[in-house]
Formats: sequence, structure tokens, C-alpha cells
Amino acid sequence: MASADLPPELSFSGNGGSYPPHGTISPNNHGAYVVVTTWIMMCLTVLSVLTRLSMRRNLGKDNIAIFIASVLLIVQSVTIHIAVNCGLGRHMASLSEKNFKDYSKAMYTSQIIQILVLCLAKISLVLVFRLLTPSKRMQSTFQAFIIFITLWGVAAIVALALQCQQQHSLNWSSSTCFNQSGLYYANAGISLATDIIIITFPAVIIRKAQITSEQRWAIIAMFSIRVLVCIATIIEIVTFQDYLQSSDRTWHGVDLNIWAQVSMNLSIITACIPLMKPFFKKLQFSLLDSSIPIQNDPYQLRLLSRDECSQSFPQKPPGKAGLGNPLSTVSSARGPL
Repeated sequence: MASADLPPELSFSGNGGSYPPHGTISPNNHGAYVVVTTWIMMCLTVLSVLTRLSMRRNLGKDNIAIFIASVLLIVQSVTIHIAVNCGLGRHMASLSEKNFKDYSKAMYTSQIIQILVLCLAKISLVLVFRLLTPSKRMQSTFQAFIIFITLWGVAAIVALALQCQQQHSLNWSSSTCFNQSGLYYANAGISLATDIIIITFPAVIIRKAQITSEQRWAIIAMFSIRVLVCIATIIEIVTFQDYLQSSDRTWHGVDLNIWAQVSMNLSIITACIPLMKPFFKKLQFSLLDSSIPIQNDPYQLRLLSRDECSQSFPQKPPGKAGLGNPLSTVSSARGPL
């Protein structure tokens, strides 16, 4: 196909000029911003996952989900790097037809993998919550939520795969693709809503635990770090506006893809941080079973008996002010809450 046959936004004169390597930032190439962000975030994510996995002797369902998510994230990072090599961060008018097609293939693939990663990261954390509560009602709620996330993931992937006519699946234009903005906002909105719901789960789990307000808020704060994912998703949605209104999407897609990578990586990282040993020590101090971080036994949130409390927290004789045992309000009931 000659350059004259290309869509207006792809037409260019001459040979398109020469461009610096993708690792170099220039006035006409901002792809390196995406590359640097992608690989730095990916390294942090892999370290977080490895640290989480090292806390358990055997893999549970939650860890299997987070492990698969991390593997897919690495693959997705490679596809984004390929997209940069093929034109992301450069002006569309400067790209050859082959480069644009390769860029489209890479972005097409990365979108689908991104949905898989987000779903698995959410499911991994909900599986932990499901193991933390002995309440059958809450377990059923978490199971239903996992099913919802799964169904959303399947629907989103099918919609993304069929977003354009088959014969033009790599040509993202309004004439060959259905309402892409609606699809994007729907997926981003559902992802944001599910993350907000996930943030509320820890408060529901420990609402009846006989612990101090300080301990209660410490536990909630550990899992509320996921609010960072919500912030990144909101910024991603905002940057999508500029991308949507642009006719030079390979150029204006830089900010959008940077925040998409940040949001996706944070989704995995924030699913790992609360399960790392330093944070679990705080949970132990808040009367959680000390076997949680090391053993592969199911996570179990329970109150300690008086005997267990006296062993873990030796009682001190009353002071001159006549203060009693600070643990006197702890329920003596054994087993799960």
C-alpha cells in the first residue's frame, strides 16, 4: 500500500526520518518514559511477589493467583516495550504502515493481558479475606465477589478481542471499531469500584474482634494501602480524555500507558504488602494467630484465650495506681471468632 492509500492520520512524506533508540528521550520520541516506568514497576512487583511467596511453605490458591498474575505482567511489560519500539511515544505521521500494524498488535495484546492481571490480583486478595473469616455468610459473600470479578474479566476480554471488525482488528478507527471510549470507561469504572469494595472488606472482617481501636485501625490501614490503586486508576481515566480527543494517539498515548502500568503493578504490589512479615507482626500483636506468616495453614483470624494471652503477653503486677490486667477484656472463648 502506498502512503497515499493510508488513512489521513497515517500519511507522511519522505522516508519518515530517523529516530533515536527507544531508550533516548527526544522532542519527537517520548517512548522511553513508558519503558522506564514499565520496567521499574515490574521489578518492584516481582520483588513483592517473591517476598510474599517466601512467607509460605506451600502455594495456596491465593498465592497461585498472584504468581500467575506476576508472570502475565512480565509478558504484558514485554508487549508494551514492543509497542514503544514500533511507535508508541512517536507521532503517527512518522510511522510506516508496518510499524503502526506492529504497534497495534502489541497494544491489542497488552490490553487483554492487563485485564487478566487485574482480575487475578483482586481475586488473590479476596481469597485471603475469605480464609481470614470463619463466618459462612462472609465466605459466601467473598465467593460471590470472586465470581463477579471472573465474569467481568471474561466479558471484558471478549469485548476487547471483538472491539474491531475482524478484517480490520488492528486498525483502531471509528469506522471499523465500536464505541471504544464506552468500553474503556466501563472496564475502568468496574475495576475502580471493585477496588473500593475490596478496601472495605478488612473493616467488615474485624468489626466484632475484641481489640483496641488502635489495633483495629492499624489492621485496616495495612490493607487500605490499596487506595493507591484507586488513585492511579482515576488519573489513568483522566489522561484517557486527552488520548480520546487526539488524532495522534501514538504520541498522546504516553501518559495513558504510564498510568495504566502504574495502576496494574500497584494492584499486585498492594495485594502482597499486607502479607509480608513486618506487617504480620503487627497483626500478631493485635491478637492474631502467630502461625499466619510462616506456615501454610489457612489464614485464620481469631481471639486468643486467656491462657494463650498470658503466654504471649505476660501479665504485670498492678501498678501503684491500681491498674488491672490490660487484657482483662479479651474474650476467653477459644477458636475462631
